[in-house]
Amino acid sequence: MDMSDLKSGEEAKVVISYEAFESFIKATSAIGEEIMVMVDKDGIKVRQMDIQHIMLVSATLFDVYEFSYSFEDPTVLAIPTDILKNFKFKKDTKVVLTIKAGEAKIEFVNGDIRIERPLEIVNIYKSLDEPNWDFGAYVDVSVDHLKIFLKGVSKVSRNLLIEADQDKFVFSSPGEVKSIELRLKSYSGEVKEPVKVAFGVDYIREIIKALSSVADTVRIHIKTNRPAKIEALAPSYVNVSYYIAPRVL
Repeated sequence: MDMSDLKSGEEAKVVISYEAFESFIKATSAIGEEIMVMVDKDGIKVRQMDIQHIMLVSATLFDVYEFSYSFEDPTVLAIPTDILKNFKFKKDTKVVLTIKAGEAKIEFVNGDIRIERPLEIVNIYKSLDEPNWDFGAYVDVSVDHLKIFLKGVSKVSRNLLIEADQDKFVFSSPGEVKSIELRLKSYSGEVKEPVKVAFGVDYIREIIKALSSVADTVRIHIKTNRPAKIEALAPSYVNVSYYIAPRVL
């Protein structure tokens, strides 16, 4: 879309609660320091890869007070994750996104207080599609348990190994000797085929940290030597999933 083609006075406007905006940014923050937020007729979403093309985040905001968008093409706004540090009045605060010809801004409104900041419009108008892959197994895991376990793994290994069959679901630090292991003796999930796959532990830690802002439990879908899907279960304000490429050990 050429922003100069917009009619004078025409604008798009989105109003959401601060809590929803904060959850949306935190939940997608594993992807990098800048979130590419796409606004179009269907709503607000993120489909973005990290710089190394190791991860893809797919997120859709579902808690919006007011939404109007009359433009034909989508608009992508670059929102820095550190924007959350610049505003302290969270309770009863509304976040307003406004898009006009050639410019966009974000406002934090709390009673008579209004803080405004310009946003960059990025010349990217094609969204990445969310993958539709088959997986060999999935398991639901507590975010808190994963955080503790992954912190330990990161001290002894750069990788996280996940193995599953009909008798077990195991997370471990790979190597000649498995230094740390999380064995789920009973779990909520399904194993359709044996799976063995590894991922960069630091990437997994960042994903779990991000998802912890909107959910207490994540569902991890895996397949041998294939990318995994990690999604927030029963999330607040935003539906969000990450896809992460495997590592060869």
